[in-house]
This record gives sequence, C-alpha cells and structure tokens, in this order.
Amino acid sequence: PARIWGYGVHPNVITSLQFERYLSPGGPTEGRLLRPSDGRPVRRVAFLQCVGSRDKNHCNNEYCSSVCCMYAIKEAMSAKEADHEVEVVIFYTDMRTHGKEFDRYFERARDTYGVRFVRSRVHGVEPAGSGDLRLRSINTRGRQVEETYDLVVLSVGLETPESMVRLAERIGIHMTPDRFASISAFMPVHTSKKGVFTCGAFNGPRDIPQSVIGGSAVAASVAALLAPVRHTRTVPVPQPTEQDVRDREPRIGVFICHCGTNIAGVVDVEEVATYAATLPQVVHVERNLFTCAQDTQDRMVQQIRARGLNRIVVAACTPRTHEPLFRKTLKSAGINEYLVEMANIRNQNAWVHGQQPEAATEKAMDLVRMAVAKVATLTALKPLRIRILPAVLVLGGGVAGMTAALNLAAQGFRVHLVEKSSQLGGNALHLFQTWNGEQVPPFLRALKEQVAAQENIEVYYNSRVTAVSGHVGNFASTVRTGKSRKQVLAHGAVILTTGAKRYIPEEFEYGKIPKVVASIEFDKLHMHNETRVAGGKSFVFIQCVGSRNALRPYCSKSCC
Repeated sequence: PARIWGYGVHPNVITSLQFERYLSPGGPTEGRLLRPSDGRPVRRVAFLQCVGSRDKNHCNNEYCSSVCCMYAIKEAMSAKEADHEVEVVIFYTDMRTHGKEFDRYFERARDTYGVRFVRSRVHGVEPAGSGDLRLRSINTRGRQVEETYDLVVLSVGLETPESMVRLAERIGIHMTPDRFASISAFMPVHTSKKGVFTCGAFNGPRDIPQSVIGGSAVAASVAALLAPVRHTRTVPVPQPTEQDVRDREPRIGVFICHCGTNIAGVVDVEEVATYAATLPQVVHVERNLFTCAQDTQDRMVQQIRARGLNRIVVAACTPRTHEPLFRKTLKSAGINEYLVEMANIRNQNAWVHGQQPEAATEKAMDLVRMAVAKVATLTALKPLRIRILPAVLVLGGGVAGMTAALNLAAQGFRVHLVEKSSQLGGNALHLFQTWNGEQVPPFLRALKEQVAAQENIEVYYNSRVTAVSGHVGNFASTVRTGKSRKQVLAHGAVILTTGAKRYIPEEFEYGKIPKVVASIEFDKLHMHNETRVAGGKSFVFIQCVGSRNALRPYCSKSCC
C-alpha cells in the first residue's frame, strides 16, 4: 500500500523506519534532516498514519499495528530537536496513546514541541515541483484541503513475514486470519502446540514494553518446565586472570560517549575530551558514538590491555542501567570490575540543560574531573556472597497474583500469597467474558483450584502486610491476618500484584439514576441476565469516564 502514497516513485516519500535512520547520528545524513532527492534541508514534514494497518481495501490488514502512533510522535519530537525550525504535521485517524505515560507524551509533543496533529486521512500525494509533494485530504468538516511538504513519512504497520507463516505451519501452530499466533486471553504466551511458546509481534502487533513482558512470561513458563533439571548443564564462563594493581600507579582511561545526539547535541564532547586529557593520571581519552555498543566494548578491552590501563571513567548515561555492562568489560580485560566510575553527563546534564550548551559543557568537565579524582582512589573489591531465601511474597490474589504464584511454585519456590479480602479473584470476580467470548468464571474457578492444590503456595486471606525489613534476597515481612493475628514471613523477593480499583464516577448522574451503571457493573448484570439488561431495547456507552482528563491524564486501556 505504500506505493499508493508515492513510495518508490517520489524520492521524498520515505517510510518511518528510513526516517529513523535519517535522524540517527550513524545514519546516511549523520542526524541532519536533509531531503533524499537533493540534500536540501527539510522545512515541512508530513507523517501519514495507518499505512498498511486498518486498511482492508489496499492491504487486507484490518488490525491496528499498535506501535505507529507512538513512534510517529517520537520521531516528530526528534525532528524538532534536530531542527527547531522544521514544521511537523501528523495526519491521523485515531491517536492511540494507550500505554503508560503515552497520553502525557502526546500532549508534550503537541503543546511543548509544537507538533501539529490533523485528524484526517490523506487520499493523495502528488509531485508539486522542485521535489515538493502536494497532499490532498478531507478535514473533519468534509472539506478538501491541499498542502505542500518537503518530505512525507509513511508510518508503516506490522505484519507477519511469509517465512514465519511457513514455520508456524510446519510446527503445527494455529494462526488467526490476520496471520498471528492464535492464543487464549488466559494463556497469552502459549501456542496451540504444547511446549511451544510465543511472545513479541508474533502474538500480535505490540510495542517494546509489551514484548519485554511477553519475553519474561515465556522465560518463566520455560523455567517451570525445566525446573527438574535446573543447573545440570550450567557451564561457567571462563574469565582471564585478574591483575593485582594495588601497588601500581593509577593509569586512567576516560571514555566519553556521544550517545548519538543525546549528549553530543548539547555538550561539546570534543572540548570535554581535550580537558580530560589534561587531568592527573589520565593516560588515554577517547570519544565514542555509543560507548555501550558491542564494538566499543571490544575496543575498550583492547585499549585497556594495550595501554596498561588499570582504572576507567565512562562519561555517558546513568550507572543505574549501564554500570554492570562496564564492570563486565573491565572483568573481560583482567581488571577488577569495581575499578570503574561513571560520570552521568546525559541524564544529569545534557537532558536537563538542553538550552544551555556552554554551561552543560562546563558541567560535563566538572563531572569528569570528579569521576577521575574518585576512580584514582578506588581499590579492588570482591562481591559478597549471601544466602538467598528461596521464597517469594506475592501481594494480591487476583489473576496476576495467582498466575505468578503458580509459576513460581512450579519452579520449586515457596510462595506466600497475601490477599486482603476473603476470597481470591480480584476484579475478575466481576467479569463475564473477554472481548472474543472466552468465559471468565470457569477460568477463574480453575485457577483458584490450581492454587489450592499447589503444595508450594500458602494463601493468607483477610491479610495485609504491615511492615517490611531486610534487603534483596533476605526480607522479613509482618503479615496481619484479621484484627489480631500477626506473623513474620521470610522471603527473598516480593511481587506486587495489587491491581487497581475502579473509578467511582461523579459525572452523568451515576449513583442517582438506577439506569446509569459503570461498565464493570454492566458486565455482572449481563452475566446474571438482570431485568434492566434483559428487557433493554437501547444502550448508550460513554467512554473515557475518569480517564484522559486533567486529574487522570492517561488511558485506562481496558474500557474500550
């Protein structure tokens, strides 16, 4: 369907994936917004949404690809960051910002970055001379609108490749008419073939957070299957002999990251590198486009060995996510993994001082100087080994809590399942069926029976956690059951599955007019064939009550 919009015909019509490469410092234009046809700076960009999705006529893909709205907003904001003067317009059917913090992100793009959102389906892209493109669309008033742009970006959807369809057929996996894995809402990573699991986009179009969650769920399911043979084939990774550098003068290497344009777009990293080379005991300084990339990691090991470095400073992003990576690099080079210090010149500098490049550069030099001074004083450490308690505290006995408890129990762990009410089930107790007709009560009943039959799970009804002490691997939690009984549970980890409470509306005369009910109440009335439902002739559903407003600026995801 992309050819309908001139893709492959007009050089200035590109896909969103190509545009992502144009925005990348490692891309063909090194992060500059230049037109493919003539290299001229881009002044006006139009994003066309739903290309290859929600379109039966052109591609027979009737589904939403889930990711396109958010990546278009991200790319639009990145374009504005690359060039503040560029005008960005997104033509959309529905803006599906239904993930955590997604609505806020959309509002920031519109209100702070000045991205223009136009509710319209473009029905024509034509050449307008000099490489420009004329777009024809119908606005919400039914009038035809024509506008000219330098560049048109097609927000393309997702579909299952033919090779994957053939593989699924060979394995014997059932698929949906849209050619994704056919799965149950109650077992979302289990395919129709026992022992074969699925996650990511083969489950259906989904974004990175959903794919990560699915990957973790598959890993947990596989771990439960392999629990009886755990560690029987574990092979330790060989490591080089660690050098004893206690009596050696510090030889410090400083590795400064551009982080694409995240840091280099604000901080003058070349000036920071020049300054770092003047600091005491620094014998090597280099800049890298992405210091966390594998090729950079390999180069760091080479430099440590070749230059006799015995300590390193990495001026990059947050140690919270990346320090373990650089410790591993040091270890691979035969240096104690704790002889590294990170200067966070991205989160604590470039990201918060984007409008003050000179001050940000000066601050980056200060952070590097402090990191160099500190790393020179570091001594080799050995990690402590502590006993991990093979038990888990799961707070909340809804579907999520019971599912987590059953998986952990199948892996051989002791589980303490704490539920504040007198029965398990949570919000699912009020549900009748899923959108595709799967019955909730039988599923819930079976889940509760499995929990009751599992020896590794102990359920605490009418209970609450009143105190927690300890640390990772060794916690002690006080659980109060009823009004008086208290006991202390020892466990190595905690899983919070406390769920959410429903919003109690004050709008639309809820609670005053008997025929105005909440959706979760309607489901129960439907389940019991209640008079108001059984005898009703017309029904009105009002969406987003209590969501996507100033007090709760997010989509609640389940309402539609």
